Amino acid sequence: MSDAQEWHDYYRLFELENHAPDWPLYKSPEAVVLLRSKAESYKGLPSISHYLRAFSELKDSGSISQLRQPKPAEADEPELTPEAYHKLSAREVARRYMQKDSDFKIQVDSLISRGLIVWVLYISFSGVFQCIHL
Repeated sequence: MSDAQEWHDYYRLFELENHAPDWPLYKSPEAVVLLRSKAESYKGLPSISHYLRAFSELKDSGSISQLRQPKPAEADEPELTPEAYHKLSAREVARRYMQKDSDFKIQVDSLISRGLIVWVLYISFSGVFQCIHL
């Protein structure tokens, strides 16, 4: 049989924020007490599922209220403009373009397809990637 201290220790160990990303929006000293009490009421060995179930039920029943708004999504990096592209050195353009899954590559390809820049990438005799941007 688990005691209240053990449930408290497991609550701290599990770091509910890692399993329920919206928990910080509801978290308060009172909500923590309600959550631990509800999780403990399910009996058995403490597990993260007890806390997730308790949080879901407390939230759905209105026993705990959202106290904060989620942080706004971070703004995406602005789209590459021809002017910004031309300020980059050929070496920097080639380095960034050759990175796998690069947003930069997608943006450069978009500039090329729209006819806003002309770009040539080739391998020199020494095997080094060279870039000419016009």
